Amino acid sequence: MTSKADYVTYHRDFVAKRVKRLEGAQQVLRKGKTVDTSAITSLAVPPTSSEPHLDFVPLARLIHTHIYQLHHAYHQIHASGKTVSVGVVRMANINPMVALTRALVQISPEPDHALFICPYHSQFPLALRSYRESRLDAVLNRHDEATIFEQPEIRDAISNSDAKHLIFVVVGTAVVEVGRDHDYDWAIAEPSSMRALIQLAGRVQRHRQQAPATANIHVLDQNVRALKGKHPAYCKPGFESAAVPLEKGYKVTLDEGLTAISATPRIQEIPKLEKPAFIFASSAKKAAKPVSHWGVQEHRALRFTLELTGGEKYHSDFFRTGKEAELWWNETLISQAAGLRYPGKHASWSGELIRRTPFRHSQRQESFVLAYNDDDKLDWQQLDTSRYPYQYDDQSYRFKPVETSLAAGCHWWFDVDPEAVYQHFADQLGWPLKKASQHLGEIRLAAEREGQNITWCWHPQLGAYRE
Repeated sequence: MTSKADYVTYHRDFVAKRVKRLEGAQQVLRKGKTVDTSAITSLAVPPTSSEPHLDFVPLARLIHTHIYQLHHAYHQIHASGKTVSVGVVRMANINPMVALTRALVQISPEPDHALFICPYHSQFPLALRSYRESRLDAVLNRHDEATIFEQPEIRDAISNSDAKHLIFVVVGTAVVEVGRDHDYDWAIAEPSSMRALIQLAGRVQRHRQQAPATANIHVLDQNVRALKGKHPAYCKPGFESAAVPLEKGYKVTLDEGLTAISATPRIQEIPKLEKPAFIFASSAKKAAKPVSHWGVQEHRALRFTLELTGGEKYHSDFFRTGKEAELWWNETLISQAAGLRYPGKHASWSGELIRRTPFRHSQRQESFVLAYNDDDKLDWQQLDTSRYPYQYDDQSYRFKPVETSLAAGCHWWFDVDPEAVYQHFADQLGWPLKKASQHLGEIRLAAEREGQNITWCWHPQLGAYRE
């Protein structure tokens, strides 16, 4: 191929063939529906705060309703007649995920139902996260669907619970979908992007490949930021920004690829991706026009990142960021910051463009360990490497223990008592208990910025989080 046009033609032909194969080679395994969140309007705003704080109880009650719907549509039946399903509620960010979990476990299940909850995100000490993941790996290996009844936690629940309907729920963030070979019966998702939803869908019926009769993935039609009234809302994570916005009040709809969820919307541009999606919203020329379609938003955001809008047919109405990756190899580089024009190829400028377009603005992190101190008590510590020999300094004042009550019929899925988990790994490795806690109790959390004081909330089941 000697030109960009040749490449675009070849690429589109390749994508069309791939889509045809996707649509013809398999049955529909993931069907979606949207969940109406219009009734969730309760915001608790502290008088001293400009940040709206969502009351998660109405959202938890709504999700409870859909958990029951999904369980009764998709479950396995034990020889005892009890029903068992394993589902996932995926939230976009840790703090809202924990807030939702705390609200969920304080709502009693319906009669003859029992709910077993597993919070799952990245901010657990290594040993506690590893233990949790190893148990999930075992339970969610569903190549032989009968083996789920042999898993200790499932077997114990069937034997010890009086309820007929046993619902096991992972409430997690994106860690539930990244690199996990898990097979869930159903899923409920807070929307952030089509990419994330496709990733999550790949963990439903992953092993068993049983076609659903009704929707087995329920998607909230708004995310938490939108429920708070924030704009832009579908960011951190997501493809929306102030410069590339969705329409205010945007809600996810079925026509955005939810009817039969597959990778097609990610690899093939939406037919609606037309000229208006690429022009400025106003004469101020600081933002692109808002759009009302998730797929259109994702594809145009990628285009704005990669290529110069309009190309050789560019005119002043087209939106451009001024930092497009195409500038790395374009024959003429225009630096909007300097207002200069540089003829010729300028691969050497790629370093400057990379500096201006970081992959993500990450906050600096610091390490803590939940380890045994000299009094043989578990406490939060930090390894001081500024002096020799290295010493563990007490950091317990930076962590606030949290108490969480469970409503009748609600249970934690796994026993993740830190002492028992450390003893488990100490026995496996042949280490003293204190050594095991120091080596396997590390957690990395956001470091304090200048003038900032962070107090972390901590609960062995909920992990570390900020209120």
